Amino acid sequence: MGLKYAIHRSDGNEEFLRELMTAHGLTVVKIGRPVDLLVAFKGATAVVEVKSSAGKLEASQKSFLAAWPGLSAVVRTEADVLLLVAALKTHAHRMGGKV
Repeated sequence: MGLKYAIHRSDGNEEFLRELMTAHGLTVVKIGRPVDLLVAFKGATAVVEVKSSAGKLEASQKSFLAAWPGLSAVVRTEADVLLLVAALKTHAHRMGGKV
């Protein structure tokens, strides 16, 4: 009885969106599962799933994101990244920067 692992494939827009996040001062770490990325700005963190415009969340991703106690996002476009950047920067400001 072995464990089965799904092969994780990145969406085609992931590299561009990661680079955009980095260009806006975010620290980005690819984690792959249960979501694609761990993203931070001055102590504020978010888990992030990158999807193509037609991509759908898996049931396990929906459950994980719904249960996650911190910031989370699904990003598909540059506009989504800009909303994530704003949310992280606002959260970091409210926290007073790195704790």
